[in-house]
Amino acid sequence: MPRIVADTNIYISALNFAGTADEVLALGRAGLIEICISPAILDEVSGVLARKFHWSTTRVREARAAIGHFTALVHPRGSLSVVSDDEADTRIVECALAAEPMRSSPATATCSS
Repeated sequence: MPRIVADTNIYISALNFAGTADEVLALGRAGLIEICISPAILDEVSGVLARKFHWSTTRVREARAAIGHFTALVHPRGSLSVVSDDEADTRIVECALAAEPMRSSPATATCSS
């Protein structure tokens, strides 16, 4: 099964506007792809929903729970400094690097689905 890491904008667009971004997440919900997410990405999604879209705490919590149902939680082992212009993009790279070893064994300690 293909494994991806979705940028924060995919979640934000899917949750607010549907369209192509929601189609990507629908593939994950259907089990056709594995979408990996880290706590840092989930926190960024939550923050953007609250700050920019004025979602209530309850609505953000529900979105986090919904995302958790169809994503694989990945815990990067360390911090990188690879995308100096955008710290959030660095979190995407960290998640992708942490998710890569999962290919051979999805039950490793780095991931809990």
